Amino acid sequence: SRSFGKIWRPHSSDRVVEEISLLMKTYGVRQIDILDENFTFNMTRAEEICDKLIQKCPGIKINPQIGIRVDRVSEKLLLKMKRAGFFKVSFGIESGDREILKNVRKGITLEKALVLTNFARSLGLITHGYFMFGLPGETRATMKKTIDFSLAMNPHYASYSIFTPLPGTELFEDLKKKGQLLEEPENGIDSGYFLPKVR
Repeated sequence: SRSFGKIWRPHSSDRVVEEISLLMKTYGVRQIDILDENFTFNMTRAEEICDKLIQKCPGIKINPQIGIRVDRVSEKLLLKMKRAGFFKVSFGIESGDREILKNVRKGITLEKALVLTNFARSLGLITHGYFMFGLPGETRATMKKTIDFSLAMNPHYASYSIFTPLPGTELFEDLKKKGQLLEEPENGIDSGYFLPKVR
């Protein structure tokens, strides 16, 4: 999409670990926050980073701030993340309604989200669930399903936001074609994800 670009250009696992090692040794850094929404996109690379962190950066604490997709993580990877110093994991679930997940082509199953959250908690990881209201097809009943699912998932923390269709995404283009955008963000969206639009 135009919002983030279509090309994924990751640093090598060696470079990532070398930079973290440098920060630890030179500046005494003890915690790193990862702001990469694609950290587990390539699960093999994520495992390599974890294996190298275990060897070269013992004692580091890592907080992946942005939610990861439950279809791009496994119990094996979560275990390696824990051993590598990760103390938290956030899952981007969005909706507790299967039809809405299907409509927005999320590609995850709610059952896997439950399994992985329970497994992460069993490892002592802090769990966080991200949920969204207002996706196409949303009703009061589907919002209730999302709330009910978030309670069943039982993360340590849950965040709920309002769906914002970002220009360049498939959902934005679909809504634009159907004439369902509330406003045309020609100059961007100035209210952010969590702030109401003030008129």
